[in-house]
This record gives sequence, structure tokens and C-alpha cells, in this order.
Amino acid sequence: MKGPTVALLGLGTVGSAVARRLLSPPPWLVARLGGVPRLKWVLVRHPEKPRAIRVDRSLLTTDPERVLRDPEVDVVIELIGGVEPARRYVSRALEAGRPVITANKALLAESLAELAALARRRGVELAFEGAVAGGVPIIRPLLRCLAANRVRRLRAVLNGTCNYVLTRVAQGATLEAAVRAAQEAGYAEADPSDDLSGRDAARKLAILAMLVTGEAVDWNRVRRTGLDDPAFRRALEATASGAQSRSRWRLVATADWRGAVPSLTVQPELLPPDDPLLQAAGVENMILIEADPVGTVRFAGPGAGGDATASAVLADLIAVWRGDRLPLPDLNRGALDRVGIAAAPEGPPVAAAAGEGHGAVAGSRGGSG
Repeated sequence: MKGPTVALLGLGTVGSAVARRLLSPPPWLVARLGGVPRLKWVLVRHPEKPRAIRVDRSLLTTDPERVLRDPEVDVVIELIGGVEPARRYVSRALEAGRPVITANKALLAESLAELAALARRRGVELAFEGAVAGGVPIIRPLLRCLAANRVRRLRAVLNGTCNYVLTRVAQGATLEAAVRAAQEAGYAEADPSDDLSGRDAARKLAILAMLVTGEAVDWNRVRRTGLDDPAFRRALEATASGAQSRSRWRLVATADWRGAVPSLTVQPELLPPDDPLLQAAGVENMILIEADPVGTVRFAGPGAGGDATASAVLADLIAVWRGDRLPLPDLNRGALDRVGIAAAPEGPPVAAAAGEGHGAVAGSRGGSG
């Protein structure tokens, strides 16, 4: 059995980590693929750009047509990020009957229902383990290992940048200094607003909610408050005095199906010391799933960085090449009303509760109002 011939779209942090292992595959990867993988194309915008990895110039191209029309390509790995042109490229590849692996949460939060339907119609795989929680396995466990369970609630730390920032804040740094440290460490972009606003976590939460419910979810309607919210900054200042020194802040994503009206929220929460989510430090992610009959299941590990996400991407490559199809639900587009996400509360944001224990900062961004 030969290894797969791969076209890689994007050579950023994650793309470089994937390319490095495809160009010099370790023995275990070759064994699990059943042959040596071949990286044939790497689609980039600027071939002359200095990079952390050396790639033969003959592999680099700025022309998506050369990649998407090549009949030798077995698998397309999309790591460009953003919605367009990634959606166009992924759609073209699926339409041509090629399996696609992506770690693009922005694309999937917008278009998972559409792309999953296209993949199903063409009889090919759409795999995206790396799109949520970096190197933490959650997509396949949720769809396979927990298939006999009904998920009642999901609580998670889904953004490694914010978790790194809040870990530094707990160690005495100011919020601004912690953000700068995250940027210097390579965990935050020059413009960190997508992370700090909670948008990144809201997208990931929406993807997980779609897989749990089998219904399309508009991520823009997730109730969302970020670390950039004035209410959180005031609450952070109020707790910095040490009155709640044993509690710690985390940006918590919650999907709750226990009530009459399900709710999806992303917000900073002041967690008591015995909350398991506090065990996620630095860029680690953690997902707690409460389900019947299993009870509470915990997934944790590195949620940011090229190597962590490359681990998930390469696991998808092995699964796709072995024919291990991901059992995606038949998502219904426009089914948000049937999901019934609770509307965001009206009025000004609420500051964290005083005293030792659990508090939250609830803002008014997102929601259905």
C-alpha cells in the first residue's frame, strides 16, 4: 500500500508543522499510513517569504488551480484559515471527490452544514479534529466513543491564548502585560481581538454543539463576553485585591441542554479552587462532558501551537487514508430555532459575584436579541 499524495493549503504555524512531518515522516507515521506520504503541493501566497521550515521551491505554488486540478492528489489539507478563499477551495476539492482535512474553525463555524452535505453527496471524507482544542482529541470521541450517550452539558476552556493570559494574570501580571507575553511567546496574534473577544471560543463551541445536536447553529448567536469587555476588566480589578485569592478566572464555554431552553455561552468565570477547569493552565484546553449514562468525561491537553494541532491533522490523515469515515450528523441548515438558544439578557453586564466561589461576567454580545 502506498502512502497518500497530499496537497497542503497554507504554510503558517500549523501548516509548517504538518509539512515538516510529511517531508521527513517518522517511522511510526509511515507504518500507520501503510507507506511513505508524498507532499506534492504547498499553496502559499508569498513563495519568497522567509519561513521556519525549508520547503523545496518546486513544491510551492500560488496557483490554486494547479493544486485542485491535479489528479495525483489523494488528500487536500486546508490550513489557510478564515472563511474565504478556504471555503471555495474546500468545496472544489470535495466536489472533485477528494477527501479534505481542515483545522479551520472559522470556516466550519460558518459552513459545516454545507460542507458536510457536500462531502456526503460526493461520498468523501471531511475531517476536522484539529479545528477544536488543538491537540486534544474531541471530535471523534464525541461522535464515536460517546455515541451511546445523551450529552446534557458541556463546559470547556477552548481558547489557549485567553487561558495563557489568565494564567499569567493569576501569577500577578496585569491583563495588558499578560497579552504582550502571549504575543511574545507566539500564542497570540499581533491583533489578538479574535481571541480576547471570545469569538474564537464561540466558533469552537458552536461546532461542538452542532455535533451534539445534529442541528446547524449560528455561532454569532452564542452569548459572548470576552476579556476585552469593560465589565470583566472591572471585575478583574475588584478581585485583584486578594479577597478571592483562591479562585481563578477562566474563559468558559458552556453548552447546556438540561433546561427547557438550551443555552450556549462564552464568558469569563471566577471559578472556585475545586473546579476541574482550573487544572487547564497556560495554553492547555479542557472539555468536560456530562452525559447519560456515562457521567462526566474529561478531555485535556495542549490547545495551541503548531505541533499540537499538527498532531490532530496527521491523525485525521491516518484515519482518512485507512478509510475510517467520521460519522458526521446530517445537519439541517437554518435549524437554529429548533435548537432554541436562549436569548442574551437585556441590560448592562453583571460583575462577578463577591465571596469565595463561582462568579461570572455576563455581557450582551452575541445572542439572539
